Amino acid sequence: MTHRQSWQIPLLILLSLPLWQSFAASFLTIEQGAVSPPVRQDKSFTLEGVTFSQATKGIQDISLQAQRLHSTNDNNTVTLEKVNANRVGTNPLHIVSGSAVYDPDREVVTLLDGVLIEAADLIIKTPFLRYLIKYETIKSAGEVSISGDEMSLSGTSFMYNVNTAAMRVGKRVHFLYTPVQP
Repeated sequence: MTHRQSWQIPLLILLSLPLWQSFAASFLTIEQGAVSPPVRQDKSFTLEGVTFSQATKGIQDISLQAQRLHSTNDNNTVTLEKVNANRVGTNPLHIVSGSAVYDPDREVVTLLDGVLIEAADLIIKTPFLRYLIKYETIKSAGEVSISGDEMSLSGTSFMYNVNTAAMRVGKRVHFLYTPVQP
């Protein structure tokens, strides 16, 4: 083809436009289904065999072990499984529970699945309780049973201040004193 006949190429493309326009348009159009949605980052995590320790003025005062710790994307809470916690110092505590939920926004630890507390020569059992970190207070609105060397006590609400060891049991309280025979 000579230089003088090169005008025929644009004319040929223009005249054949109805034949190839639909194919080219469908080929060059972005399909709506092909656009992938934005990827949501997974912010959840799981840890196995976790141990926490807290020290005040260089002296360890709280240790907590959990078989598993995990979070979800839905909220800011952390779930712990098979919890074993110890508080040492003037009023030592030993707490065991099947699971716990820590809410850092409200500063509350909710212990569930049969909670057992050993404090001040007492054994305290309740199905669930809340530890209010800010107030260092344990509260339960469920059935509670407390047993010691010569007594047993039960009720349907419970409060315990971990600093002063002050305890309150309320609603339908039953107390049984059984002195040891010499």
